[in-house]
Amino acid sequence: MVGGGQLARMTHEAGIPLGIRFKLLSDTPQDSAAQVVSDVVIGDYRDLDVLRAFAQGCDVVTFDHEHVPAEHLRALEADGVVIRPGVEALLHAQDKGVMRKRLSEAGVPCPRHRIVADPEDVARFAAEAGEGDGFPVVLKTVRGGYDGKGVWVVRGVEEAAEPFRAGVPVLAEEMVDFARELAANVVRSPHGQAVAYPVVESIQVDGVCDTVIAPAPVSPRSCPARRRRWR
Repeated sequence: MVGGGQLARMTHEAGIPLGIRFKLLSDTPQDSAAQVVSDVVIGDYRDLDVLRAFAQGCDVVTFDHEHVPAEHLRALEADGVVIRPGVEALLHAQDKGVMRKRLSEAGVPCPRHRIVADPEDVARFAAEAGEGDGFPVVLKTVRGGYDGKGVWVVRGVEEAAEPFRAGVPVLAEEMVDFARELAANVVRSPHGQAVAYPVVESIQVDGVCDTVIAPAPVSPRSCPARRRRWR
């Protein structure tokens, strides 16, 4: 597992009764998973030599996060390292623009969106996407950002400057009026086995996930239709 965060820690815990031997590449000994995993390598996941040395002897390499450079992922794959999920899946997770494009092409409903260059471009997008001046809109860093970080709700062009100060690409999305946030987890093995876990509801506080209700209080009649639709 590359990355020593809370997801790595939970994965390690779930793997114990399955007899999975866990090896961890962590930034620091203080990372969450590094405090409980016995086989820990301290190193920088952005260093290809570190990744290659870490991957030696591993049956499968997986990730706590999606921030490993794409060129490093392809280099590991070329070395014969088994990466799960696959490189293409991780590349889509890294880049919100790439993911939005892929989902739209697959017919999955998405909010209107566009990569924007500056606050004036945000204003143009807002006018195209909504009624009146189109605000508010949501701005997100194309890469990185999670749990309220790298996400801004802007209500006018004067508020749109902050996301561009870091000098990174920014994605604009129309503001979506939603009742609640649901998540569906579907997994597939290399042998073609697929499992859909119960839908969960997540409750956000200031953009950060505070509570997860599992299973979500949803109508059972609506779930099979959704599964068939996106299968």
